[in-house]
Amino acid sequence: MGSGCSSDRGRPPSSKDEAAARVACKSMTRVQEQKHLAQANRHTAELTVQIVRQRAIVKRALDTGQPSEMAESLLHALEERLGAFEKHRELIFDRLKCQIQTPPDPPDGGYPSTGRGLP
Repeated sequence: MGSGCSSDRGRPPSSKDEAAARVACKSMTRVQEQKHLAQANRHTAELTVQIVRQRAIVKRALDTGQPSEMAESLLHALEERLGAFEKHRELIFDRLKCQIQTPPDPPDGGYPSTGRGLP
């Protein structure tokens, strides 16, 4: 899965305020992504519990000779939903990795190695 990382560090900001705003935005985005990942993890865990319960319902129906088509259909839908949630969680995780691998621009708009602006 590609991370889709991109950076606008090729051009210096027009002011120190613009650079500081970009750093703050990147930091805020990281925090938001971390919250989003935590929520995705909770949803995945809750859905996993629902799947375990539904499997027990299907097993009980099969063991007692009850009709199980609807229970199996719901189980299948839950499992598909879990797959979608897991893909979504991986996408969020990849974006977080991208943000960690792409350090923010220095606040003064200079280059990280020299601390100066364009030569």
